[in-house]
Amino acid sequence: WRADTVTLQSSKSPTKRVLDERWEDSLSARWISFGTPEPLLVHDSLFGRAFLNNGDRFYFSGAFSKVNFDVRRGLWVEAELSTPLVPNGQWQEQLLTLLAGSDSATFVASRYANRDMTPGDCRVYFPWGDGIHRGDSIFIQNPPPSARLSAPSWMRTGRPFRALIQILPDGRCGFAVNEHVLWISPPAFSDTLARVKIDGRSVGTRILVGPLRVGTGIAPFVSWGLR
Repeated sequence: WRADTVTLQSSKSPTKRVLDERWEDSLSARWISFGTPEPLLVHDSLFGRAFLNNGDRFYFSGAFSKVNFDVRRGLWVEAELSTPLVPNGQWQEQLLTLLAGSDSATFVASRYANRDMTPGDCRVYFPWGDGIHRGDSIFIQNPPPSARLSAPSWMRTGRPFRALIQILPDGRCGFAVNEHVLWISPPAFSDTLARVKIDGRSVGTRILVGPLRVGTGIAPFVSWGLR
């Protein structure tokens, strides 16, 4: 018995680069390292300077950002990775995580636990787990449901690729490789802050993180709406 109209204006969430890491400074400048042996910054023919997680057969090693980044308008991290697997196929993996939480004391204390720290929201494994037979998989853990994706065979050769994790403003987590969307979760990320964590194991090989970028908003070079 009554009608009305309303006009809505929509716009993309503005994006702002908040970290551009090329590993030219010391690791401690922007990161807190953990694990024994500790991660290293190394020279590489592909990346120039790169981050080597340096984890061994027993524990993951890595680093997390000193800074918490605001998630409310969206947050993304893109890292250039090289994940060569050698024949033994064990203890070789790289994790990229947007980790919820703002308690610095908890993070600093956990760095000495010499383990995989706390479960992360929006965490991706390249490749997934131990064994050469798992080199064909990418595993995404948290928020549920977890997902196991097929990894292209070239990923185990060390060929560089760009991995991106996006927290969308509605709490969904997305994952893309070379700007191609592979996965989007249901809304599940409820924290307003997140840190970047890079860690893993690299026994008998050099699994490297090259240039890494973090931005607020929605990554402008990925079409999340096409999935």
